[in-house]
Amino acid sequence: MRKAGYNGTITESLRKKIRVTRYQSTLYTMHYGEYTAYVKKNRGEINGEPIVNGFKPGQ
Repeated sequence: MRKAGYNGTITESLRKKIRVTRYQSTLYTMHYGEYTAYVKKNRGEINGEPIVNGFKPGQ
């Protein structure tokens, strides 16, 4: 609870009331060419270029 930023008193009653969701992440490594092929396959492409998040065509 402290790691989440809670600074109040932590009582046994409070601990029993909380619900926790645990997430797990995975790290992947790939070369740029593999990444662009993946993006083209999964997100498509415009004028032969992969659609990348945050990219705005014409800018």
